[in-house]
This record gives sequence, structure tokens and C-alpha cells, in this order.
Amino acid sequence: LLHDDVIDHGTLRRQQTTANVLWGNLAAVLSGDLVLVQALEVLADLPRSITDDAHGVIASMTRGALLEAQGRGNATLSLDAWHTIAEYKTGSLLGWFGRAAGRLGGDPTASSHFDICGRHLGIAYQLADDLRDLCGGDKSKDRFADIRDANPSYPILWACATSPLLREQLRSFWLDEGTDPGALGDQVTATGAVEATVEAIQLEARAAIEALGDYASRPGGSAIAAWIEQLVFSSRAAA
Repeated sequence: LLHDDVIDHGTLRRQQTTANVLWGNLAAVLSGDLVLVQALEVLADLPRSITDDAHGVIASMTRGALLEAQGRGNATLSLDAWHTIAEYKTGSLLGWFGRAAGRLGGDPTASSHFDICGRHLGIAYQLADDLRDLCGGDKSKDRFADIRDANPSYPILWACATSPLLREQLRSFWLDEGTDPGALGDQVTATGAVEATVEAIQLEARAAIEALGDYASRPGGSAIAAWIEQLVFSSRAAA
């Protein structure tokens, strides 16, 4: 997250001023490096299969961040490409949580179920994050930051695919920043992109809960299912 705020020029993280704003990019990047190494040190006591898997997840998240950076300012980026970025950046991490828990518990079936659940949940979470950027409300991040910074965003890309005129307006804005991002945000909303994003969240959330199978009614699994339902509820409320 420290690295992510530097890459995205983030100024708010969970309603707090980001480290890059407070202490600069150098301190934020080095702090992110330190936290990552400390996390790997904690994992060192776990079975080798889990730690090796974690290294692969870090590589996947890095690829996702690179793809996201390459997609900046591309109003024709496909929703499939957005999906790939979300799977790499967030789905791979939450999927690893599920796999690791199942392996530690000696339950390969649980490992598989929670892996799939985590991947869908990660995509749902990324959709919800994109929605919050467009709709605002919880003040956890700068509203319209994705438009301002030309970040690939599901509702923005959905709107661009629906409205060629809006797609050209966004391209012009990203070239010279001559328009109020709030006005463009209102136009994105007018296309039905908010409703489409909420529907996409619901689909991913349903797939995540279905992936849990019988675990959705067991201790731990039921808490995850409840959290997924809360994500859907809060997304509807934000819309």
C-alpha cells in the first residue's frame, strides 16, 4: 500500500494522509521495502510451499501494477484487461490467503475452495474501490482521483465502451487537464457505469460465496461470507 500510494499519487489512505505526502516518495518507497521484507521474515517459519507461493504472489502483484501503469490514459483498454489487472493485483493476494490457510490446516479441499473464493473476492474488492473513487461518500480516498490520474477503472472503462463521445473527452482531459474531473465524473455516472459496477460486484461476490461451498456455514467461513455480503451492501449504499 505504501508503494501503491506513490505509484497512484495517493493522498488519502483510510482517511489518513498518506506516507508519501507526509514524508515524501523516498521515505514511502523505502518503508514499503522494509515492511515487505519484514513480512517475508514472518513467513519464513511456515512450510516452504507456502513461502514459495508467497514469492509468486508478490511477482503477480508487481505484474498487475505494471499493467495498470501501462494502461493509464488508455480509454480503449478492455474490461477483460481490467479484470486481468485486478486478478493480478488483488485476487492473487486474497487467493494466497485462502490457499495458505488450507495448507496450514491440513485441508487441501479447503485450500482449493478458499483460493477460488479469494480470487473472486479480490476482484469484487477492486470493483468496490473503483466505485468509491467515482461516488465518494466515505472520504477514504480522493474522489475522482482515477479520472484525474488517468488510472484504469472499471466504471470509467465501462463508460468509455458505452459512449465514444465521453471516451474522446477523457482522452482530451488526460492530454491537457483542461476540464473539471468532477464534470467528467458526472458524465461517467450518467452512462449507467455505477449500476454496471454494482452488478459486477454482485456477480463476483456471488461467485466467491459459491466457491466456499459448505465452508460458508462453518466457523471462519461464515465470517468471510458475512464480510462479502457487507461489501455488496456498502457498494449498493455508495451508489
